[in-house]
Amino acid sequence: MSKTRPLFTVVMPAYGVEKYLAKAVESIESQTFQEWELIIVEDGSPDKTGSLAEKLKEKDARIRVIHHEQNKGLSEARNTGIQHAAGRYIWFMDPDDTVDMDLLQQVADSLEKNRAKLVVFGHLEEYYNEDGSFAYAHEIRQKKNILRILKKSIII
Repeated sequence: MSKTRPLFTVVMPAYGVEKYLAKAVESIESQTFQEWELIIVEDGSPDKTGSLAEKLKEKDARIRVIHHEQNKGLSEARNTGIQHAAGRYIWFMDPDDTVDMDLLQQVADSLEKNRAKLVVFGHLEEYYNEDGSFAYAHEIRQKKNILRILKKSIII
């Protein structure tokens, strides 16, 4: 990680996700916006998630891996990530998700317009059949609004 503070810390709790983790990490590494760090919190996983996370970290200095010796659950894993975060904004990403390569750039652009304490954005849920074929997608989109609460801005 560079010596400058990243704008975003992506906290990714990881338990039993060796099948998905590399693709999720790749979608962060492919971001057009580069001021990020990724903290993978390997939560005592019984599979090879921990060793895979260590291999992924070797490719990019912005990736850190923290291991829990035993499973503590999603909330504790997120809390561990928060404790180690250096970014100004923290985003929790699931290790079986992927994101568009310009997601962080879009959020950064939004923050340039309004230095909000919280940014909420939508997502696309994709569903697959048991054989792996695509079934359908469901888009959840937020309306662009700026709320002012006690002189603090929140973009939703």
